[in-house]
Amino acid sequence: ELKAFKKVLLHPGETRRIEFSLTASDLAFWNREMKFVAEPGKFILYIGKNAAETQEVSFELK
Repeated sequence: ELKAFKKVLLHPGETRRIEFSLTASDLAFWNREMKFVAEPGKFILYIGKNAAETQEVSFELK
């Protein structure tokens, strides 16, 4: 699922620091009891220019 999506134009060889925030509700989903919940656990973000070329970053929701 895409969250905090933003397209950033970079010229060849250019780098840029990108920051964004995710809230617990951004990580929520409908569980088997049909409750919208954000469960604690490890999450992995894939960031890149396309699905084949990504960098992986992980964090934990407590």
